[in-house]
Amino acid sequence: YIDTATAESASHVDQLREHFSSLPISMLTLFLSFLGEAEYKEVILVLLEVDWFYCIFYLFFVIFVTLAMMNIISGIFITEAMDMASQDREIRQRGSLQRARKNLNELSNLFHEIDKEKTGQILKADFEKRIQDPDVQCLFQFFKLDILDASAFFTLLDVDGNGHVDIEEFVVG
Repeated sequence: YIDTATAESASHVDQLREHFSSLPISMLTLFLSFLGEAEYKEVILVLLEVDWFYCIFYLFFVIFVTLAMMNIISGIFITEAMDMASQDREIRQRGSLQRARKNLNELSNLFHEIDKEKTGQILKADFEKRIQDPDVQCLFQFFKLDILDASAFFTLLDVDGNGHVDIEEFVVG
């Protein structure tokens, strides 16, 4: 088209040469169009002088490449967000596990505080007597347990109904 152009179309032929004189220049024009550095209106009007098909092809190219790049960039952000969420979940799980271990240790310490005779079992009478101690009540309040009826609470802990609570029943209950 450029070689066979007439003198009356010389102005837009010069603009065509400026934007599309060789393959590297054409690629640069398309790249700059994608980046927004080339004047869309100028390139579109020059291509429209040649044929409307080239104009539409150029517009589809710019739209397609822009959408493709937006898709890639949003994919990167979404992947990063998912990784961060996964790490947050792992941190929460680790924290929950540490709290559970700490609570088990505290419950074990509470059991040994109540079991003064070190028999590994707490009898109902011993429990009712020790629950009156303010230090023991404070330890129960640490676990948000308000024990108003020591006898009923002991019965709940004594799962097997044998009249005493061992450390496993105490910690699990």
